[in-house]
Amino acid sequence: MGRYGTVRRHLGEEAVSPRKLGLPLLNGSYLREFFNYQPITSGVLGHEPPSGVDTESFRVHVKSGAPLLGTYIGTGTQLAPLFTAGKLQVSLDEVASDGVEYNPGITQLGATCYGPMVLVRGAAAPHFVRGKFTIATVANISYLALGYREEAAVAPVLDNYQELAAINLALGDVKTETISNNGATVTTDTLVNVGNATEFELKVVLDQFKARFFIDGVEKGSKFTFHSSALRLIPFVHIFQKAAGAGSVVECSELEAGYLADVDDHYIL
Repeated sequence: MGRYGTVRRHLGEEAVSPRKLGLPLLNGSYLREFFNYQPITSGVLGHEPPSGVDTESFRVHVKSGAPLLGTYIGTGTQLAPLFTAGKLQVSLDEVASDGVEYNPGITQLGATCYGPMVLVRGAAAPHFVRGKFTIATVANISYLALGYREEAAVAPVLDNYQELAAINLALGDVKTETISNNGATVTTDTLVNVGNATEFELKVVLDQFKARFFIDGVEKGSKFTFHSSALRLIPFVHIFQKAAGAGSVVECSELEAGYLADVDDHYIL
């Protein structure tokens, strides 16, 4: 099938290939987590507890050993993802106008980002980020967005980024969201809807700073090319709450990010 399709493959995404067991795991440039456990969370230095202050970053220490950074949007009272009922609750506080952003492969945020998944124009090999999620009540989540954005401090809302390519579940509707050169956000409805308490998969593939969008393994929307002014990109998952309560719980069962060639050759045929 297509270059990034799901039919032409030698190994399933869940398979463990020799490449997955090699250098990418050692240097943190590949993250693959089945969140069937309670990860440890700390402050960014790795030994101190986070305090939950708005815009404070924290580390989620995962089994793969790859960096996974989180940042509070709003003041946090639940300071860490919580493993319960077989899945990991990643939404933290279920409070209206609060949220959290996760950056796989990133060790420190701010004006300059660090980590093995900072993607540099002209040097970055094809990359992808993928996650499986469940939302108790989809109307309670303003957006659950996954994709790539400019290197910058975490913004409370997606529109504040200057460069962005994401697939976004907004109030149950799956849309693509793109921003080029600090312009207006372009939102395109994929005509796919997700129901309450239903697991779904989001994925974005980046090749030569061109993004392609997938929902449950099916490509949706048009390919997006980042503006030439975008020199460094990072992967992200951004969650923002519309309503409070148990219906706003977002669970993540899998999160994967890395360079396509480190997963298996079928991705780059």
